[in-house]
Amino acid sequence: MLPWLTQLREAPLSAWIGMILVLIYAVVAIFAPLIAPFPETAIVGPQYHAWVAPHYLGTDALGRDVLSRLIFGARNTVGIALATTVLAFAIGITMGLLAATMGGYLDAVARAPWMC
Repeated sequence: MLPWLTQLREAPLSAWIGMILVLIYAVVAIFAPLIAPFPETAIVGPQYHAWVAPHYLGTDALGRDVLSRLIFGARNTVGIALATTVLAFAIGITMGLLAATMGGYLDAVARAPWMC
């Protein structure tokens, strides 16, 4: 069996809950057009309509369905989170490799107490 799969099996309950929530959020973001009851920017009701079917979270100031806008908003959130994570990893890996191989000033800056 793969070593990372064994580690995944032994992950604590809180890690499993987090992974499941992230997976659900990603599925909602990917399949937003199929899940959302209305198009993202369509005006489908009166302004500030109550929380009744088919507007389960009501409508906003323009009459757009709030639930649909939240579902479509997941796409932006997941995209921004992915981009910032990739950027942080890229900068961290680059700086770590440079500090480890070049030493000197870069290593001193990387070991500075304010970096911890």
